[in-house]
Amino acid sequence: MLKIALVGTGFIGMQHIEAIGRIPDAKIVAIADKNLKKLDELKSQGVCENIYTDFKQMIKNENIDILHNCTPTNMHYEVNKFAIENGINVYSEKPLVMTSEEGDDLLEILKGKNLLTAVNFNYRSNLFVQEIHERVKAEDFGKILLVKGDYLQDWLMFQSDYDWRMDVKIGGKSRALADIGSHLFDILEYTTSKKIVKVNAKLFKSFEQRKKYKDVGTFKQVQTDRQDYELIEVENEDGALVQVEFEGGIYGSLLISQVSAGKKNGLEINISGENYALEWKQEQSDRLFIGNRDKANEQIYADAKYVSENVKKFANLPNGHPVGWHDALTNGIKSFYQDVKDKNYSENHTFATFKDANHILKIIDACFESDKTGKWVTVK
Repeated sequence: MLKIALVGTGFIGMQHIEAIGRIPDAKIVAIADKNLKKLDELKSQGVCENIYTDFKQMIKNENIDILHNCTPTNMHYEVNKFAIENGINVYSEKPLVMTSEEGDDLLEILKGKNLLTAVNFNYRSNLFVQEIHERVKAEDFGKILLVKGDYLQDWLMFQSDYDWRMDVKIGGKSRALADIGSHLFDILEYTTSKKIVKVNAKLFKSFEQRKKYKDVGTFKQVQTDRQDYELIEVENEDGALVQVEFEGGIYGSLLISQVSAGKKNGLEINISGENYALEWKQEQSDRLFIGNRDKANEQIYADAKYVSENVKKFANLPNGHPVGWHDALTNGIKSFYQDVKDKNYSENHTFATFKDANHILKIIDACFESDKTGKWVTVK
């Protein structure tokens, strides 16, 4: 039985708790958060008996195999570092840390340690993202001709929309790129098996100031006929247009936005191959579109009998029972747990590692430099 601990009980922390509960041979033995009221609620609900307001004390006191870091971005480095230094495998929320320099430091600390790390780019654990990864590698797909990706949302399109990620001291210099663009970068690198090496980016802000209401929250729309707000200067981006070059001279075009009306969680990718194209939409995650030129287009639904052998383990439900966001989250965590049990310290994983996630931070750094200079920039 794997002993699991978790830090952070906000929106994403609660999703982790639910996902862990769906995995056999894993038990949450301790939870840490500064919100004692929330901890008491979880204890009374039977989620976990051992609760802490100090994550360091929890790590020191408990016999933990894996730590889930579900804190805001500004705490990622401190929590991840302390866990690693105490010999604990870490499953962290994204982005990995505030800066790629902090990421470099974590990778240096990990050297020589038999520990596994993961970052929750959960979309790559969707059945059909895994299937695209396998099909693009297959000989009949041919060479990659073009890559296209969008990640569009609308939950920050009004001036009255506010979230902690807009505070650069908590969320970091990047918002849209770090929050959702990072997912797009990750699944495109994973499905193509190619790293992004150059970018040409234009970042944009819809509002220089936003209204921060007292009862504002993530994904929460407030009544705007009130005056109980303060105007907050916006220092990070609402979206970006990014041209990318992958290894091997493959080009792609990406659009990222959190201010696009009607788009709730519109993550979409299209990989155009020499012989056919593959397209996947997160909001219809149980189906894969196959584009053909000389015959009818195809659409396949999520079922083990329709996917590659390596992907069958991600097909948990029969055809017609749609797989979704929670399934991808659970799949990623389950894969990480299995590799911890198997002591798989290779670089061959279906989940994103700290190394993968730090590369994403370097892509974001390059996007900022490109936006500033107006030129193509090499990812360091």
